[in-house]
Amino acid sequence: MNSRNYKLGCILYSRMKSSRFPEKARFKLEGIPLLERVIQRTKKINEQKEIIIATSIDKSDDYICDIAKNNNIAFHRGSLENVFERTIEILKNFNLDYFARICGDRPLLDPFVHELAFNQCIKEKLDLCSSLYPKILPPGLTVEVISAKSFLSINKNKISDFNKEHITNEYYENPNSFKIKSLSLPPEIKWSNVEDFSYTLDERKDIDFLNYNIRNLENVKFGIKYHSRLKDLAYDWNKIVKNNVKNI
Repeated sequence: MNSRNYKLGCILYSRMKSSRFPEKARFKLEGIPLLERVIQRTKKINEQKEIIIATSIDKSDDYICDIAKNNNIAFHRGSLENVFERTIEILKNFNLDYFARICGDRPLLDPFVHELAFNQCIKEKLDLCSSLYPKILPPGLTVEVISAKSFLSINKNKISDFNKEHITNEYYENPNSFKIKSLSLPPEIKWSNVEDFSYTLDERKDIDFLNYNIRNLENVKFGIKYHSRLKDLAYDWNKIVKNNVKNI
């Protein structure tokens, strides 16, 4: 099924207020702000799609909107806490058929696996194509592509406060109500140790590992070679950490 027959979007969720790492969207990894890195990676997804930054009406998120303007991409401001409501507004305003949920703390996301997920979701008429069902990729490389029709069918007045923030959890809690499938990956990409490493900028302790990867990925940008390189770097990082511990 041709994806050109559908309107696709990448909704990039970002806000400045964070309990664990305030204002991390502007934190520079190897000289480039986190949000800028996520935008750069998202732009490499080849499917014809619209990128929309989902942020809040809070004054602190003016910075997020300025970054969107500087990168010539759309943004939408909604509730600070109710991400589910924000998403509904975007789906209706931009008339999307399918969208990728992209968290703003994923500077190393792989565009290639997002393309796979869009194609699989459309071809198999899925409500959700996910790398979390079960988890087959490490945090920060997570992929979720969702049909707008299924998302808009959820009764927003009956979801929990937790699911208002973690918007796809409604699918995982009610798998019999939706058509969900795990993302089909080439065998060369599959990870055997998805819990060992995280490629999100969640806390300050993540900075060194992410910078190490960014410095050493060189010209490997996405796909099978990208994951192979990440695995090699993870192995090397383990050795570095062990040597540092021995030298303390």
